[in-house]
Amino acid sequence: MPAGAGTTEHHFASFEDTVDGLVGCIHRFLKAQIESAGVASLAVGGGTTPKHVFPRLAATALAWPSVHVSLTDERWVPPENSESNEQLVRRDLLVDRAARANFNGMYVADNGPAESNQDFLTRLADTPWPPDVVYLGFGADSHVASLFPQGPELSANHIGVVASTAPAPPTSRISLTLPAILSSKSIVICVSGPSKHEAYHRAKSDGSARDLPLARILHQDRAPVHVFIDTE
Repeated sequence: MPAGAGTTEHHFASFEDTVDGLVGCIHRFLKAQIESAGVASLAVGGGTTPKHVFPRLAATALAWPSVHVSLTDERWVPPENSESNEQLVRRDLLVDRAARANFNGMYVADNGPAESNQDFLTRLADTPWPPDVVYLGFGADSHVASLFPQGPELSANHIGVVASTAPAPPTSRISLTLPAILSSKSIVICVSGPSKHEAYHRAKSDGSARDLPLARILHQDRAPVHVFIDTE
């Protein structure tokens, strides 16, 4: 079964070209949204590839004060912890020209992840929501953000955030719900490395695998998905 009609693949001969293509795509989407609405929002996650993507995106010419950055998911650790996605974003994305962007994190010291949905939405009151663009990471097990295969968080049907439990530490997580991700105007994904290629093709070829979060992203027609694939 092919991926949804809204999925577009972009193939590149090297990792560097793949990253450049992805950065260019995010930049174009944000620029167009600012030109049409005066403001744009971007949700990003953590992982290895964003360490290459974020500095290049931060150097692009954009009306960054009009951009609101938030997270797709967070490990429930304070920002000073090296496992924190917020720390990664502040270090690698909210620098250079993008230092003037607005940012909303997910971690709140006085709350646990299960109590944070309303608090998160309240802090986003002046932010375009759901995000216009979601730069979505996925794992070798086909999890996206912090939505895990067969996890109860997959059944959340509200547009917001949900607590989840990861199979590896730090296990306590918070994530955008699937409806929140699919309410965005564009989803951008990068596929690089053998394990990611295998996970992507498994999710792409089997639309019946509803327990795979990545398959749910690829086999839907609500939000356009742009997949940047390193064929090196």
